[in-house]
Amino acid sequence: MLFQLSNRFRKLSLLLLFGLIVFYLQIILTERQKYAGKAKVKRGTAADPNQNQRISDLEFEPGKQLVREMMRFAYGEYKKHAWGKDELAPRSRRGVNFFGSGGSMALTLVDSLDTLLILGLHDEYREAAEYVLDPKLTSFDIDMRVSLFESNIRIVGGLLAAFGLTGDGRMASRAFDFAQRYLSAFPTGSVLPNREVDLMGHMKARDDTEPHPKSCITSEPGTLIMEWAYLSYIIKDATLRNKAYAILEMFQKLEGYYDGLLPKVVRIDYTGAQPGSTLCFLFFPDPDPDHTSHTKHTIQ
Repeated sequence: MLFQLSNRFRKLSLLLLFGLIVFYLQIILTERQKYAGKAKVKRGTAADPNQNQRISDLEFEPGKQLVREMMRFAYGEYKKHAWGKDELAPRSRRGVNFFGSGGSMALTLVDSLDTLLILGLHDEYREAAEYVLDPKLTSFDIDMRVSLFESNIRIVGGLLAAFGLTGDGRMASRAFDFAQRYLSAFPTGSVLPNREVDLMGHMKARDDTEPHPKSCITSEPGTLIMEWAYLSYIIKDATLRNKAYAILEMFQKLEGYYDGLLPKVVRIDYTGAQPGSTLCFLFFPDPDPDHTSHTKHTIQ
């Protein structure tokens, strides 16, 4: 249930959240120490048997190989039943389009590029990359509206991850081809974009009568900074990065913004000189992608 929180309750929520984090970290560290005690192996020689002990990389090799085989199996089933489609429906074993009937953008392939590379499945990666990089096979010129949030983290994020791991400029080029379509999702004078973007909107006349968004889930526009800042750095054009930063700056100016704790939902009023809001929290602050993406961007 959504309700407005007083500053006192926010402080209590923060303290409770911090306590839960400490509690779970303690459990994780305890379990890790137990495992390390069981898995330690000697690395000393017969002449010096008292050298420090460590976990051998060989201890993890069976698990690593199992993960590779699981990924190879999943990739093979997707290739057999849903090649080129967004997703594989596991029960019907057929390909489906994530964003509706408008068309497919091979989301599974784009989403899997970095995973295939990290797991060392290079043959599968080359096959997936060949499909993704061919604009005739994976076209973004589809007359349909898609979720800005989902398409950003899966398509733009997937392509940029592949670029980061390989340095293949074609991946960055495809990421820009998709991301530049997002600019049409911003109504004239609006800091916030609409939740959906028309993939062909950049080719159409701008509709200046389109209303500004009145509310948003903060994780949707708030997470754009990760991909947009990186892409702007790559292409040496700050347009997308500045758009994402403007959103974060607006959130920080909202009434009730408390020590970096963003709400799950905000309602925006554009009638005044500064956007105002009613901040609505769930019972506990939600550790959604908005907060995690800001942490990652700081490291980035």
